[in-house]
Amino acid sequence: MDRLMDVSEEEKSFDCYKHLELASLNFILRVTAATRLENVEDPTFQSISNLSHYTLIYSGVSGDLVSYIPSLAWIDRLKGTREKMQAFINNQRDPIISKLIEEAMKKEDDSLIKELYEMKEKGTIDEDDIYVFMTGSDPITIVLYWTLAILSQQPQVQEKLIKELDAWKAKNSADAVPHFYQDIDQFPYMLCVQKEVQRFRPSTIFGLPHMTTDDVTAQGYFVPKGSMLFSSMWAMHQNKAFYGDPDRFRPERYMDGLKKISAAANARIEERDHFGFGWGRRICPGIHLVNIPKSKDRLNNVN
Repeated sequence: MDRLMDVSEEEKSFDCYKHLELASLNFILRVTAATRLENVEDPTFQSISNLSHYTLIYSGVSGDLVSYIPSLAWIDRLKGTREKMQAFINNQRDPIISKLIEEAMKKEDDSLIKELYEMKEKGTIDEDDIYVFMTGSDPITIVLYWTLAILSQQPQVQEKLIKELDAWKAKNSADAVPHFYQDIDQFPYMLCVQKEVQRFRPSTIFGLPHMTTDDVTAQGYFVPKGSMLFSSMWAMHQNKAFYGDPDRFRPERYMDGLKKISAAANARIEERDHFGFGWGRRICPGIHLVNIPKSKDRLNNVN
């Protein structure tokens, strides 16, 4: 927030996306590689930002059409999409991530990368699994972007958030800063806003794909074994039968029986109040990072 305020004073009007992307990326890098980037001019940030941009393209409908509509594989072949995607992986993705991994392994600080490589040595995971763990900043950036955009149009929501924060400060001190990993229970309205932002403007339209392991008949439709299944996050969050007034931004809808976002990871689908992280066995692992507690290093310092 300090960075956004500084830039707004210098430039008056500006696009905050890159700065939010930097904050999101630093969160991921701090956990995975025990490092952080200082500003949006950093060459490493620009490389990773470009990497994230093209990753979204190649994993979306326009870049990976055949995964969504297999019958159109001939278009894929004509456009040489697979060759372009493989070249992107070999020449851009892998070198950038390999550099981050190499630097993390040289550091004395603990990091997720070190833990993952220990698992690799034990044969629990492979190199591709480690690369997957290194991604994930884009959804965070998009959620932050929408949060600021929505709150700018919701002054009454801002007032309630400020009131909740002021109440916490009154119990602690005016200069105190809450640690949400341990104080989250004292910020129920903030948690409601967090959930409502992800419902009202989800960071992705489609969730992670699933595949049927057997022939299935559901609501009169025959779905053969091996079919790719995609769920529409947007449609699920706009279900009037479930939400009543899905077109309204109304955080209060979650107040009754409020649970942490990560609680949805193991909940039955009909008992969940949001679906932004997907469902089933391939639920997005990011759901566990939302309410993750702070860890401590060997010297008992909080990371």
